[in-house]
Amino acid sequence: MKSINDTSKILKEKIASKNFKGIFIFTGEEDFARKAALSAFIKHFEQDPLCQLNMHIFDNNVSAEKIAEAAETFPVMSEEKLIVVKNSGYFKSANESQKRILTDLFDNLPDFLSIVFDEDEIDGRNALFKKAKSVGLFTEFKYKTHAELVNYCGKVFARENISVSSDVLSHFVFSCDEGMTSINTEMDKLIAYSIEKKIITSEDVDLIVKKSLKSRVFEMLDAMIEGNANLVFPMLEEMKLCREAPIKILVLIGRQAVLINKTRVLLDCGASDIAAQLGLKPIIAQKYISQARRLTSGRTKNIMDKCLDADLSIKRGESSDWQALELLVADITSGRY
Repeated sequence: MKSINDTSKILKEKIASKNFKGIFIFTGEEDFARKAALSAFIKHFEQDPLCQLNMHIFDNNVSAEKIAEAAETFPVMSEEKLIVVKNSGYFKSANESQKRILTDLFDNLPDFLSIVFDEDEIDGRNALFKKAKSVGLFTEFKYKTHAELVNYCGKVFARENISVSSDVLSHFVFSCDEGMTSINTEMDKLIAYSIEKKIITSEDVDLIVKKSLKSRVFEMLDAMIEGNANLVFPMLEEMKLCREAPIKILVLIGRQAVLINKTRVLLDCGASDIAAQLGLKPIIAQKYISQARRLTSGRTKNIMDKCLDADLSIKRGESSDWQALELLVADITSGRY
């Protein structure tokens, strides 16, 4: 099978045509789509009355020898056989014996075999991974873009005959955690809430949807830029009580700062379509434009620098995670940047 950079379309075509034979490697942050793809393989083979003999699912720590042994055994009263290997770790690190056994399997794959490696972690430099990718189909399941999610959600709501404006859809997507699992869960809640009135408003989203950490950090940064300590520190304390990881909060502040800085640069250059250049829907881009207009380009850069300083302070052991984050938040809120 030929491997290309974006193979999701090829994978969908193979699943649709029930062409499961060969080597498949799945990875990526989008668990929902990844699980759905793997489930399609398993459901197909479960139709076989002898699936218990012709389907092997191995979790982490399975030996390379056991995988090879299962691969060499002919299917029983069937023309196909499935092996699923979950989080083997072989595409991140493997000893010489494991490399030899699996390389030999990849070079001499039985024509009746489908083998899926479902891996949380892969090292693109790993020789065994490169070998598997060269003879199989590698698919990295990435989070959909904001625009893709808005389009997807719009279609789902339309099927339920529920009216949602594009601005509300953008607000909904921005409020959710990344990933289709969160999106679908929150959509189900909104559909149930709006099943009779057949319309969803921004107020409904704010009332029903569990706000993501990303959305809450955005609101906190907005208050920080405003210098509103009475709002900022209760929000930070709430995150602490919810046991949110301080490093994750720091990373999100840094990412928001980068986008604000890009927006400020575009404003200074007189750019006409900032939303398109940021790759965001207009309603979301407007949030960053509003923040950027309250800051000079020098101040947006200083916020990014302070995020880097906080990260270095943690890595050097000069401050604990929460100490560094609280100092960063206090500095930005006070205007000392």
